[in-house]
Amino acid sequence: MEKPPAVTIQDIDEIIGVANKRGQLCEVNFQTITGKAFRILVEKLRKGQLGDIEKVVGVGMWKRTQAYYQRTPWAGKLVHNSNYVLDGSITNPLAHLLYNCLIVAGSGDACTAIPKKVQAELYKGHLIEGEDTSCIRINTVNGVEIMFYTTLCHTGQDVPYIKVYGSKGQAVWHYNNTLELEYNDGPRESYEFEEEDLFLNKLLGFIEALEGKDIGLNSSIHKCRNFVLACNGAFESSGEIINIPDEYLTIKPEDNTIATNIKSIDKIIEEAAKQGKLFSEISIEWAVPTRPFSMEGYKSFQLFKNN
Repeated sequence: MEKPPAVTIQDIDEIIGVANKRGQLCEVNFQTITGKAFRILVEKLRKGQLGDIEKVVGVGMWKRTQAYYQRTPWAGKLVHNSNYVLDGSITNPLAHLLYNCLIVAGSGDACTAIPKKVQAELYKGHLIEGEDTSCIRINTVNGVEIMFYTTLCHTGQDVPYIKVYGSKGQAVWHYNNTLELEYNDGPRESYEFEEEDLFLNKLLGFIEALEGKDIGLNSSIHKCRNFVLACNGAFESSGEIINIPDEYLTIKPEDNTIATNIKSIDKIIEEAAKQGKLFSEISIEWAVPTRPFSMEGYKSFQLFKNN
C-alpha cells in the first residue's frame, strides 16, 4: 500500500483485521527506512548503543506552491467525496519522517512507540482545508517524548532530519542518507552514503518476504497503526486547522503559480526544536495554544465531516 495506508484509526484497524483473517502480508511504502544510514541507526538502537531513548525530534521544512494543491481534487482537503482525506504535511509529504520518528522512539520497532498523549498545533498558510505547518508533542507509553515539526510554507527544500537523545549518546539522521553519532564517553561516528533507490529497496525486501525468507516486514500494516494513531491525536488536540494571518505570510507569483511562505518559519521551527516546545510555548505571535489529548482507548476519528 502507498503511504498513508489509512488516515483514521477505524480504517487501519479494519485493514489489519482483514490481513489477520486472511493471513496475508501487507506492506506500506514507508521507503525512507530502507536507506543504509537509517538501517545503521536502527541496528544501533536495537543493540542499545545509545542507551534508553529519552527524546526524538523530527524536523521537515519543504516548499509547496499553489500548483501542488491544484494537481488533484483531494489535495489539501480534510474531507473529499464524503471520505476522510486529512491531506497535509504530517499525513502525506512528510509522513515518512513521522513514521521514522516512531521507529526510533521504539528503539527500532514502531509497534513499541504507542502514543499515550498527543498535543499539537496545526496551521495553514495556503488557501486549503488541511494543515501545511505543524508542531506536535507525542508522549509514548514506553516513556519517549517525540517533538515533530513540519512546514510546506518554507522558501526552499531543506533536508529533513531526526535527532535522537539517548542515555548513552545522541544521533542525527538526515534524509540524504547521512548519520552522525556522538557517545557520552567520547567516540564519534559518521556515515555518508550515496543516493539509493529506496522504492526498489522496499520492493526487493517485500519480494524476499513473499518468498518465505524470515526477514520481517519493516513497515507492515500492523507497524503503521501507531502512525495513524499519532496523526489522529494531532487533529483531535488541535481541534481545527488554524489560519496564519496574512501579515505573517509572503504570497507572491512564482513560475506560473503562487508561492506562500510563512515569514521566518525556518528560524521559528529551529528554535522550537532546540527548546523542545510547541510554537505557542515560545510566544510566536500567530500561535494558538492547545491541550494534550489522551489516546487511551481511542478507536474512532470523527472530526470535520459535519463542518
